[in-house]
Amino acid sequence: MARQNIPDPSIGTNVISNLADRPTLTAAELKAKFDKAPNDIISYLETNIPKINANFTELYANMPNITIGTSAPSDGDGSDGDIYIQY
Repeated sequence: MARQNIPDPSIGTNVISNLADRPTLTAAELKAKFDKAPNDIISYLETNIPKINANFTELYANMPNITIGTSAPSDGDGSDGDIYIQY
């Protein structure tokens, strides 16, 4: 599985701060503004968390084994990509 790109969020988080100091909106319109930002964030996370999890799963699956010990590794040559630290 190839790494999945996570898009930059295009979430308008300034929905609330862009409201006028003396709103001329109705209560329903104000409620819609206050509901928009968190709903956009939730939608972004629901869409992208599976991609993030897939990227971490692939990363961990492809990590080399790291072994620390006093003797040489059993395969000897390290051709498998594993890392061996001998002390």
